[in-house]
Amino acid sequence: MSYAVLESALLGIIPIASRVGRVPEILENTPAKKYMFEPRNSEDLANRVLALLAEKPQSIIDMGLKIRDSVVKKLERSSKQITKHILDILNH
Repeated sequence: MSYAVLESALLGIIPIASRVGRVPEILENTPAKKYMFEPRNSEDLANRVLALLAEKPQSIIDMGLKIRDSVVKKLERSSKQITKHILDILNH
């Protein structure tokens, strides 16, 4: 998982990231999904940047807040699952 993408999302900044590793999983069901680009495809990257630049400032702020809320919820669920898994292991 890319720490830069995670940090960006948690700050409410729309990450423009390639679809590699765990990035798609983290950004799934968020407005950032439409700004992910194919790895090693500079034309796709440029198109995603231009699409974001075409958005209204308030829209960008709103998307950033939605992304942050979604990622925080995913991390909370993940944390609870990890804690439960560890407790299950310790109890057996």
